[in-house]
Amino acid sequence: MISGDFPRHPHGLEWKIFRFLSWSKLYLVLYMTSFLFLAASKIHWFYGRATRMLFFPLFFLVTTFMFSVLFSQDRRLSLEAMAYFFSVIFTVYMISLILDDENLLDPLWAACSLGIIFLAAKTVSWRLHEGLNFGAYLILNNSWAGKLQIAWVLNFFAPFLFARYLLTTRYKSWLAGIAWAASGVAVFILYSRAGTFIFGLSSVILCALHRERWKKWIVPAVITSLGVMMLAAKSVQMTKYVVSSTARFFIDESLERRMNIWRDTLTMFADHPLTGIGFGAYDELAYSRYGAPYGRIPDNRFRRAGWHAHNLHLHLLAETGIIGILAWLYFIYAVLSLSVERWRESASPIAKGTSQALFLFFSIFLILSMTENLLAVRVHQSLRMNLTVWFLILLPLASIRSAEKIARKAGK
Repeated sequence: MISGDFPRHPHGLEWKIFRFLSWSKLYLVLYMTSFLFLAASKIHWFYGRATRMLFFPLFFLVTTFMFSVLFSQDRRLSLEAMAYFFSVIFTVYMISLILDDENLLDPLWAACSLGIIFLAAKTVSWRLHEGLNFGAYLILNNSWAGKLQIAWVLNFFAPFLFARYLLTTRYKSWLAGIAWAASGVAVFILYSRAGTFIFGLSSVILCALHRERWKKWIVPAVITSLGVMMLAAKSVQMTKYVVSSTARFFIDESLERRMNIWRDTLTMFADHPLTGIGFGAYDELAYSRYGAPYGRIPDNRFRRAGWHAHNLHLHLLAETGIIGILAWLYFIYAVLSLSVERWRESASPIAKGTSQALFLFFSIFLILSMTENLLAVRVHQSLRMNLTVWFLILLPLASIRSAEKIARKAGK
């Protein structure tokens, strides 16, 4: 799921032998198969021990979404969206049960590292073949579909990978370190301005939090920086563009277009302030009632096909109104406060480091979501992105719980 499947057409050549590995829904088949094995096991069915503290915030969020469906301006679309959301919740529930098995946690982190290395290697290979003096908008041999989705995923995993590199030993450490360094190079070569800035910022914060381990983090930091500088030297034109456009972001054409979208989104909220226009109805009502696509040549490609507010928080405000955004803010508070609590109170270094990474990951998610909404219903691979975000909440919580349990046993 993380790696984005095998390339469908790597540089124009079809992989006939391994074509089935390129199926974009393969990860769902593997997921569902694992759930069948889980159902046949003797597992205690209720909900995951490590994730119980998120039960009420999630219940509150689901309830407000259902309330929005009841008063939706397009009830059929909202019911479809709610079915989609319940499929996400079901998968989250099953993952929480699986993560109760502490023997799976380290292998899962190793699989994540390998998946990120594979994703980064594919991205770098594609960009080198494509040419570095051209902007990367769509990475067409990747099921994540575009540079924004890839940059999001690499940035989400980066804090966890760096923390594991610093705080674990032997193969666990070096595998995570290689994945982190590969992520940095891939994010830069995508010319994702926000992604590159966020990656650097989160890495600097973790270095500052673990100053005492400078002998360990200085090596990958220098190697990654050298790799970025070498790529910058090979693509002077694009590097200058990225730097100059980042410095003058306030006159960027894409920002101006987003501001038009945000104004329409706030108008939607003003028209339906309490319950919103209806969960999952944005990509229809934006076209039918609010003037999308904002002065450009008429383009219906995104009508009922994933058009969104280009801001997750405003998107939820428009679709679910005041009650929905309050539930969302409460969920944000629950995740961040839980990570800070474990950060402060954990006696285990690995639990403390994982808590720091959880806080950084969720903060990165919230910041990047201010200009995009890759979780909206019908956005390409939004199911995969939803599951990735949830997975990166559940797995760290289970890992923190396991590390604290080991530390308590060692202290007795």
